[in-house]
Amino acid sequence: MECIIEKPMKEHDKEASKVAALYAVLGALWIYFSDSLAAILAKTPEDFTTLAMYKGWGYVVVTSLLLFVLLRRRILRINKSKIEVVRAYDETIEALSFALDLKDKETTWHSKRVTELAVKIAKTMGLEEDQIVQLRRGAMIHDVGKMGIPDSILLKPGALSEEESAIMRRHPSYAHEMLSKIKYLEPALEIPYCHHERWDGSGYPRGLKGELIPLSARIFMVADVLDSLTSDRPYRNAWTHDDAVAEIKKERGRLYDPAVVDVVVELAARGQLSV
Repeated sequence: MECIIEKPMKEHDKEASKVAALYAVLGALWIYFSDSLAAILAKTPEDFTTLAMYKGWGYVVVTSLLLFVLLRRRILRINKSKIEVVRAYDETIEALSFALDLKDKETTWHSKRVTELAVKIAKTMGLEEDQIVQLRRGAMIHDVGKMGIPDSILLKPGALSEEESAIMRRHPSYAHEMLSKIKYLEPALEIPYCHHERWDGSGYPRGLKGELIPLSARIFMVADVLDSLTSDRPYRNAWTHDDAVAEIKKERGRLYDPAVVDVVVELAARGQLSV
């Protein structure tokens, strides 16, 4: 750990030393040449005083420009580093999502599809860009809590018993426990934690009702159901988009946010539900 920390610290010290050295050299050159030039140009003591004043102002301007250039370069480097870190985080999220989907052969690529559909709904509803970024991250790992569910339950081919269903319903809480410890993912917690809540309060894990359910989760739950209905399963063929939308409309205002359902109906009417 010390070696990992020590290396960037040495690099920062080296860069700071370069800046200080450049500043000192420029200052020394300015003082030497400006004094020599003032001695040549000044004919009277008053001229020397005036030139000294201009020399001081010139020094301030030149060094300020130098600092601006150096600071701007440093800020650009920092921003580039931040972008690279964010990209690495997002690539890790995508890899984790893909790994989770691979575990369940029935739902391979489900996370990718449902994420794009949820983003499309969110954009149509006018969500801000930063909200959409967090929605995308949360959607990609919406079932991360299933890592805490035994495979004997998670991959069981038949219907779950009442006891097994109770265990399965814990996965949103497991997601909250896992992700709340990762500061970067805290803003994306809403979907993994709340996507099984329902508009009428009949969902889980907390039985939230109406607008107490985060908007991102309300959007995602409709996208999730739509993707599930329109995907092939071993026990049934995929529904058409029209049939799936009709089924979702039946539950408008009971299971699903009416505003979200209305947007899905609008997208379907325009033929824009496919991802």
